[in-house]
Amino acid sequence: MNKISLEEIEPKDLYRIYEITSNPEVMKYVGNGKPWTKENVYNFIKYSLIEKKQNNSKRTHYSYKIIYNNDLAGIIEFHLFNELKNKNYHNKYFITRFIDTKYQKKGLGYLSMQLLKKEFYIHKSQNDKLYSLVRKSNEPMKKF
Repeated sequence: MNKISLEEIEPKDLYRIYEITSNPEVMKYVGNGKPWTKENVYNFIKYSLIEKKQNNSKRTHYSYKIIYNNDLAGIIEFHLFNELKNKNYHNKYFITRFIDTKYQKKGLGYLSMQLLKKEFYIHKSQNDKLYSLVRKSNEPMKKF
């Protein structure tokens, strides 16, 4: 049986996260759609470690690595959207997910989302919804 779990991000994950997030196919639907540089990954890990030290009342960003059969298969996170210019999304929690292309279309998106929802309710039980911004061209996520 295939095993999936969510684990905290660690500094040793830099190379593997870079390998995933530098792939244009993975990143085309994430954020600005551009692959990450090593500096982007370093900053992401640094920020994740800082956030991890916060207590739940102050913490706004929860990033996890998706472990599938003992391999780092992707990243999934929920984070507070604080962009004031878009009042519809202000102060709501959103999901971001990056899955290595070799693990896409294997059900990891769905399974990791179920695990993330459990984390969300543990850490942010006062919130009742998670949101996701999805590009119109991202057919798999629109179905999800």
